[in-house]
Amino acid sequence: DDKSIGLGAEVLEEYLKSCGESFPHLLFGCSRGGKLVGEVLSRGLWKGPVLLCSAMGTAAVCDAASGSDLPILILHGSKDGTNPIHRVREDVKMHGKAKVVVFEGEGHDLVSLNDSAKLVVQLNKVFSMRFEEMRSLGKDDELEIKHAKNRMNLFAALKLSK
Repeated sequence: DDKSIGLGAEVLEEYLKSCGESFPHLLFGCSRGGKLVGEVLSRGLWKGPVLLCSAMGTAAVCDAASGSDLPILILHGSKDGTNPIHRVREDVKMHGKAKVVVFEGEGHDLVSLNDSAKLVVQLNKVFSMRFEEMRSLGKDDELEIKHAKNRMNLFAALKLSK
């Protein structure tokens, strides 16, 4: 319910404040976690890449990120009965930079992502979106670009080690 989403956002806010320089690199929401991501974005608590998997609340996420430069990648099954793909596509129209990857024939559980190599491909996509977004905005913060490259290299290495 909305009360638990609000409480979750408060807990996450406290966690993010405690991170200091060790800030997380990705906000990740699955199923009802998509609603929490929307609340976190609407409160202005997050400015980095977002990955949603079979998420509910895609409208809130897209609305909160509208007009921002946040890279958002949404992974969704074509047969998701919890949040139908047509609704997700409508939500994405509100946020031009959001991208949707549709897993044909899959439902809400996205079982193909149990294969870590397939998940790594999607993680690479969202970090590549962040890297390209930074470059296009002329944000040449060398430390952030270095971290983005290292994350992509790490995921590439994980993919190759399988």
